[in-house]
Amino acid sequence: MGRMGQMKNTGVYYHGGCGGHFLYYFLLASGVYSAYYTTGMSFRKINTIQKIKIQFYLQFKKNKSWLNCEIWPDNCPHNYPDQLFLFCNPKKTELKIDNVKICPYIKEHKTWFRTVLCKKTNIFRDMKITLSLVKSKYKELIKMVEDGFFNTQIKDCDYYVEITEFVNNLEQRQQLCDLLSIPHTPLMEEFVSHYNECHTRLKKKTSW
Repeated sequence: MGRMGQMKNTGVYYHGGCGGHFLYYFLLASGVYSAYYTTGMSFRKINTIQKIKIQFYLQFKKNKSWLNCEIWPDNCPHNYPDQLFLFCNPKKTELKIDNVKICPYIKEHKTWFRTVLCKKTNIFRDMKITLSLVKSKYKELIKMVEDGFFNTQIKDCDYYVEITEFVNNLEQRQQLCDLLSIPHTPLMEEFVSHYNECHTRLKKKTSW
């Protein structure tokens, strides 16, 4: 996929545990996108750096559950050319929305398993974690790998980002910004540094 000629709506499409929320905030930190939120009957637009920073650090706290602080945007199209969408486990109708589709994923199955276990998301979301559960889920995963069915990518996206490589490779981050024709800002790198620090425990035994 070549460089985008002009600003277009962009969507982050991902499976739980693959860094979708982080990539969403990384792109927001470019300062060129808008995100929309509804709370009850109120409606607000997030398009300032200060608001973006508040939400990012509210969600990504070291040694805290991120799921409890997730803030989901209103993903209804608002007819602006700078809207940023976020879809976890997207439906077919959501994949049909006209935007540039970016998919973060995790390639290595052991890294993926340790990640979703640590974050208590995806196959471990809302589950009581026990040793027998972990062994059972891991056995299922190995069967998927052996049968060639393990894949954390969303089909039909325009660009794929192996998230554990992305957060450790400046060139890859610059390439994504170039692709989308957006600036690569200091705030983006600030977010990367903080996000990496949040993965300290995982870095010892995974590709994070």
